[in-house]
Amino acid sequence: ESVLAQTYEDLELIIVDDGSTDNTQSIVKSIADSRVNYVKLPQGKGAPAARNYGVSIAKGEYVAFQDSDDIWIREKLDTQLEFLQRFDADVVACAYTDLTGSKLSYWDAFSGPGQVLFLDLFPGNIISTQTILGKKECFLNCPFDVDFPRLQDWELATRLVQTYRVFLDTEPLVKVCLQGDRISSDYGKFYKSINMLFKKILNMPPGDEQREALSRLFDSAHRGLINNEERLQNYESRCEQYESRCEQYESRCKQYESRCHCYESSKSWKITQPLRDFVNLIKKHTRRKRRKKSQS
Repeated sequence: ESVLAQTYEDLELIIVDDGSTDNTQSIVKSIADSRVNYVKLPQGKGAPAARNYGVSIAKGEYVAFQDSDDIWIREKLDTQLEFLQRFDADVVACAYTDLTGSKLSYWDAFSGPGQVLFLDLFPGNIISTQTILGKKECFLNCPFDVDFPRLQDWELATRLVQTYRVFLDTEPLVKVCLQGDRISSDYGKFYKSINMLFKKILNMPPGDEQREALSRLFDSAHRGLINNEERLQNYESRCEQYESRCEQYESRCKQYESRCHCYESSKSWKITQPLRDFVNLIKKHTRRKRRKKSQS
């Protein structure tokens, strides 16, 4: 409804049903609007694949993305198209609020609208999928990575800014529903995705930018792990899963320890201590969960 209610009306709304088993199709078919294009994938491929498919069949010159539980304000598309043209940008994104209208702190580092460079992406995931609008060709050439279980928008942004002119508007144009069962609340997927992003940056050409990005990424991972501590306390009854996670964490720790050992011989490598801190945090969390399991 928030898409169809846009002040910019010349649009195509592609609803990609990623193999749902509820009544999505009947609800969409009941919408009497010729701008709606409903497609159903034969089985659940995941959000990145669904978005990539939507881009591939889009008829428009520009593409924007929306999630099923978030709300665009009525002027979003008009505002972003004007913003894109004013800055001669290829892709634009904006800030967002929660449903109460409270603006989050992710964009405090930005004094106002401007171009996003590679290192700007590492206070955290500042470019969220439902805030993005850009030229269709950008997303054909830089599709979402279907292997990422989370943080696909963050990973996508790291590639977009290296090829295209990406700008951020600090004015919030989207209201996000921060409900507990979102994919973004899944701690395991967060952990796996951070590791995948870390590996991608390690594969970049070595240099000051790569080292600084790694250092900032570890800082962000620290915050993500700490912020999820309270949520993890709600999962006390899932002891079997904790045991499995402990074994995975310990395996990851061994890999990180090995990397630390290699890097410590290089005086120019500045991420060793953050990396060790990251390992110690995981170990501390693992020990605590195992104690709770033995007590139960």
